[in-house]
Amino acid sequence: MPKPPRTREEIDAIRKQILDQAIDIISQYGFAGFTMRRLGTRMGFAAKTIYNYFTSKDEIYLLVLTRGFELLNERYAQAFATTDHPKKRLMEMNRAYVTFGLEYPHYYNIMFNWDVPKYLDYVGTPMEPAAGNEKKEGLKLAMINLKALKAYLKYAGTPEITFNELRLKMIKGWSALHGIVSLNNSRVLQETLDPETTDFFEGSLFKDSRFKESKEDKTHSAKIPGDQTFDEVLASSITSVLEDVFNFF
Repeated sequence: MPKPPRTREEIDAIRKQILDQAIDIISQYGFAGFTMRRLGTRMGFAAKTIYNYFTSKDEIYLLVLTRGFELLNERYAQAFATTDHPKKRLMEMNRAYVTFGLEYPHYYNIMFNWDVPKYLDYVGTPMEPAAGNEKKEGLKLAMINLKALKAYLKYAGTPEITFNELRLKMIKGWSALHGIVSLNNSRVLQETLDPETTDFFEGSLFKDSRFKESKEDKTHSAKIPGDQTFDEVLASSITSVLEDVFNFF
């Protein structure tokens, strides 16, 4: 007796599982290593079965990318709505960006770090509409950022500026936020702050007596870098970036 057709809920659940596995594979092997055969193996069925749910590898990739931008847009919208105060609102949006990048490194890397196909790569192909949807989600991020930044500049008493000047200020601030997320996700920050590296820097850069006394006197008010955990350094670095980013505006 043939199996009854899957319900809409069952189909949606399988599609979600496929997309979840896809982002994991892309993160592990890159876009070039993302194949339907590898995806089928992860799902426990033949690669050809995936075509019952998606038309191609590119459709899956674009949906993964679109979902990442949707998740970040949701966080931006929530942050935007938390307060009417222009500076606090922009601060919360910047915090939402950094938090998203740290909590969803796989999405973040695909969205902002890796050399993967972009909208222009799909222009003139059957995937152009799907790529267009992904681009629209990405542009929403820029739009809400520009809106919040423009409101803050007016609040701060900045003289009227052109759109190109506003966009440049947004890119400067974005670069700072992107930097702290990327340094963490690539584990470069961890390498820089490990105890052995910290001891090397301290020994090389702080040879004066004041430093030696602070190393020996544990009641000294200021914590030395080596006494901080990585999470403490990361938290203080993020706080510093969130405050300093306003210097770019």
